[in-house]
Amino acid sequence: AVVTVTTNGAVAAVSAGTAVVSATYRGVTGSQTITVAPVVQATLFGIVSRAGSSPRPVVGATVTISDGQNAGRTTTTDGNGYYSLGQLLVGTFSLRVTKSGYETVSRSVSLSSDTRLDLSAALEISAPTTPTPAPAPNQPTPSPGP
Repeated sequence: AVVTVTTNGAVAAVSAGTAVVSATYRGVTGSQTITVAPVVQATLFGIVSRAGSSPRPVVGATVTISDGQNAGRTTTTDGNGYYSLGQLLVGTFSLRVTKSGYETVSRSVSLSSDTRLDLSAALEISAPTTPTPAPAPNQPTPSPGP
């Protein structure tokens, strides 16, 4: 089946193809040809690694699609820094990689039909914040003797 029709007359796409939907209401019959385009999906995968002369995988980084049709899809890197987001609708979107102690990395990604994009995002270690020392409490001033 390409489409289904409820008893209320609502038409829902089920799969790609062409269907003719016919209906009769108060003695009047009509029909409409409906073409359902296939949904094109792709997979985005890669390795998140630490920047530097000898990159190492970043374990437990969160990889999130932050906008577009796939917004909200997220995954976490495994023990080798590998991530994979499958069954994504093709298009352009922003990918964000975060992990505590590292700078957030954002990339614009264009995913097209039948495309597998290997994206390696290098993270920079955040500069540690140095706490500001509290000023020393006021010391009492010795009073001059009699």
